[in-house]
Amino acid sequence: MSKKKSSNQIKGGIGELLAQAEFLKHGFHVYNSVVDDIGIDFIAENDSGKRFYVQVKTVTDGNYTFIRESEFRGTDDYLVLYTILDNDGSYDSYIIPESAWVTACDEGVLSHRLYDRPDQKSEEEYGIRTGKGHRSELNDKYSVEAFFKD
Repeated sequence: MSKKKSSNQIKGGIGELLAQAEFLKHGFHVYNSVVDDIGIDFIAENDSGKRFYVQVKTVTDGNYTFIRESEFRGTDDYLVLYTILDNDGSYDSYIIPESAWVTACDEGVLSHRLYDRPDQKSEEEYGIRTGKGHRSELNDKYSVEAFFKD
């Protein structure tokens, strides 16, 4: 296994554990996916039966990440928990319902890339822009605290 792949797997594992901890902290039970073949890293369910299907995205230095069309459902119960790890060990996490992409325009944090021209071969994707200019929108709309406030 290459060092780069190993590093990405470790980063992803850290992000998943941090994501699960947020749900556990708010009274949810967490059920891990043995194989991530459909874009679900874990399921979180509370005692009243409220259930979420969570895909975790973790970055350290990226300004953009995405979810492929084949892994996208576009509903409120499917979530993307996005974590930005900093070099000093701190992190910021955001919870974005997949339904947010349905109404989002392509100018802010969320993007939708069709790749529908004949010369484009990539699968349609739903993206998250996380450069410095987008952090305030992430904090305002998708903070973990705001998600669990309800």
